[in-house]
Amino acid sequence: MIGAAAAAGATLAARSARTAAAHQEEDDTRWRTVSIYRSREEILPGGGLPVPLAELGAAIEVRAVEAPGGRGTELSARWAPGSDRTQHRSDRVGALRRALRNAKQLIEAGEIATTEGQPEGSRSATPTGFITDLVSSKAKSKGVS
Repeated sequence: MIGAAAAAGATLAARSARTAAAHQEEDDTRWRTVSIYRSREEILPGGGLPVPLAELGAAIEVRAVEAPGGRGTELSARWAPGSDRTQHRSDRVGALRRALRNAKQLIEAGEIATTEGQPEGSRSATPTGFITDLVSSKAKSKGVS
């Protein structure tokens, strides 16, 4: 059982490394979009941005259009061309994805869901916990928590 879990963990780590390398070449000025089941006015009241996006400041561009079939609004954001590029490209992409996801959660649920700080003990002590921690640590760099 432990051998199978270790093999699965090694395969997952290798796949994650390949995926990370592919994403490093990703264009950080490409639009990222989330669909939010709310009206444009609820998402951008008075033209103001949701807090997670507002925290990124003038370095981003944001647009909101009606989602197909009247299913809420598509909220899109991207790093403005020519914005400060001192941050690594994959970090910029992850930060933007995280901000969009957090904005969606705040608007739809009123809070940002997280698994951090849960009192379940040390996951890394078990083979499946180790894999979960590995995946979680890699996911955070891409805007997933």
